[in-house]
Amino acid sequence: MPSEERIHHSIDRAYKKAKRVNFDINIDKWILFSDHHRGSGDEADDFKQCKSTYEAALKHYYDLDYGLGLLGDVEELWENKIQAPLKLYEDTIKLEELFNQSTRFFRIWGNHDDFWREKIVFRHFFKDSYQNIQCHESVVIDCFRDGAFLGEIVLIHGHQGSWFSEKLVTISRFFVRYGWRNFQRITGVKLTSASKDLKLKSKTDHAMYSWSEKNQKVLICGHTHQPVFMSGTHLDHLIHELHIESYDEKKKDLEMQLVKLQKNRTHIHAPGDRIPLYFNTGCCSYADGDITGIELSSKGLSLVKWSKSTYQKSVLNKVVLEHLFDKPHIHKNKREGTEEDDSCD
Repeated sequence: MPSEERIHHSIDRAYKKAKRVNFDINIDKWILFSDHHRGSGDEADDFKQCKSTYEAALKHYYDLDYGLGLLGDVEELWENKIQAPLKLYEDTIKLEELFNQSTRFFRIWGNHDDFWREKIVFRHFFKDSYQNIQCHESVVIDCFRDGAFLGEIVLIHGHQGSWFSEKLVTISRFFVRYGWRNFQRITGVKLTSASKDLKLKSKTDHAMYSWSEKNQKVLICGHTHQPVFMSGTHLDHLIHELHIESYDEKKKDLEMQLVKLQKNRTHIHAPGDRIPLYFNTGCCSYADGDITGIELSSKGLSLVKWSKSTYQKSVLNKVVLEHLFDKPHIHKNKREGTEEDDSCD
């Protein structure tokens, strides 16, 4: 695992060259998805079980005039030649292109589709779709209300600073394509299993969180395949609920949930109160066909899940956007001992 200093340096570099997108809270709406890992349709393809869920979500958001932001690892290009997922998921790409035609679309590249960092390569393979756009390493959403600037939301994939994902990408890609892919074909084990290294996932989430705390900026990324809301994972929020719950039967139920979650979830280690600035979209490659994403609208910032069984959306958590931009100031005052706030957890 790289040092947090190196990760922070890589995020700083990405932030400085980010594409800027203006966001009027009264008017604009965006949905953010990441980590589709589209493959070639075989047992190594982590997206195929989520395809219909994702397309139902796209149709919903397009009808409601949302913009679409994809935060990396959309195509699984470590396992596949470029043409394979583009051909197999041509219909899905056409749905995404509808957002582009309405100038409400952007893409960020991740470690598994980092070929798109080369503008000429991206334009060549998407010459019949995604026209007139390029793929970025980072996007900054500048938020306004009634003409007044409120703050920034920084979007990256989340692999920045990792030797395996960023520095040694050629070797990593070779291993996955010719080693892991064949293992998947035989066993059916999903690539997402590699994202379930709990120790690495926890350290990655903490590095993302510590950057947002250090820079006092809202940060949204993907990469870990684990949703994070206001700097807390599902496990974090469950632990907090357990601490404040006094009803014995309720506490017993929460403790049972906690034991089950600890097998495949992590929490963000942070000294003192966590400031609520770090978010993670989760992914569009869950084994059960469900997908998660983050919505931005006048209603606020919401973590949502789309169900494979119903093709319906549920809101897992939400917060008013202005509150996020207020929190860093409260946090700063608290550290200086001039103001207390008990809600930053």
